[in-house]
Amino acid sequence: MAQQRYHVAQMIEAAHGSRGIKARIARSLGCDWDTVNYYARRYPSFAAALEAERQQLVDQAEHGLVEKLDAGDWQAITYTLSTLGRDRGYGQKIEQSISGDVRVIVEYVDHGASE
Repeated sequence: MAQQRYHVAQMIEAAHGSRGIKARIARSLGCDWDTVNYYARRYPSFAAALEAERQQLVDQAEHGLVEKLDAGDWQAITYTLSTLGRDRGYGQKIEQSISGDVRVIVEYVDHGASE
């Protein structure tokens, strides 16, 4: 087995501030994206560091969305209602219609019958 070029601690350190973007980590270490991916699959501690960075990115996006909502931004309002408000009936409904002949095959299975 070939010796690994990076210690897991180096990978975790590179993950900090990367927003969980593997290309940023690879660029900072001078390695390929595939190397970062390999370490993420092989080392749970590094995968957890990547996930933590991603969650911070989502937190920031949510914060920005809340600021837009507070300002009355209609796009933010519409987005929020169509995603988070979907269970209250605000989701976009997609209606489909079928024209022409439709063939439905129904198979009846009697699980109670004995032979």
